[in-house]
Amino acid sequence: MSDLNQPYSCNAWGSVPDGGGSQIVHDTSYSLHTMFNTGNAFPSTVWIDHTMTVYDKMNNAGSWSIGSRIDSMLEACEQAGLCGNADADGDGYLTDDDNCPNDYNPSQSDIDFDGIGDECDDCYNNAGDLNEDATVDILDVVGTVNIILNGGLNSPNASECQLSNANYNGDSLINVLDIIQI
Repeated sequence: MSDLNQPYSCNAWGSVPDGGGSQIVHDTSYSLHTMFNTGNAFPSTVWIDHTMTVYDKMNNAGSWSIGSRIDSMLEACEQAGLCGNADADGDGYLTDDDNCPNDYNPSQSDIDFDGIGDECDDCYNNAGDLNEDATVDILDVVGTVNIILNGGLNSPNASECQLSNANYNGDSLINVLDIIQI
């Protein structure tokens, strides 16, 4: 375990405390500690990353050294997409800037400009286009009439997206005024 950048399991590290000391393992033979020997001395600080990999080891690490190593490890973790504002879906956009953070969408296309990427947008929010075929035509008028005849906003046969698109004038009602405008 003396080699840097080698992953080890939790079992390899051990978990028995040494009576309140700062060691993470109880090794009465000191065989584990000799593996961390950094030139006639045992390191006072060993950094282990999220993969149980020894990131660095140092004798008498000061606060600047400790902070520097931790910052470096966090940066590596973020770049790997494992923590922080990561690119969870691997499309090249960090989560805070991704309009569809859990679905791969490198184009970031958003046809209806609602801030939700097309890859994960169930509704394109195109007023009047009930069937979302990118054309407002007689089929959309007939669809709106059917929604009105089946209870308007309470229509059991219409999806939430269809109800939103049928409300052409945005007055929170679906009625003849929407049909006229469509």
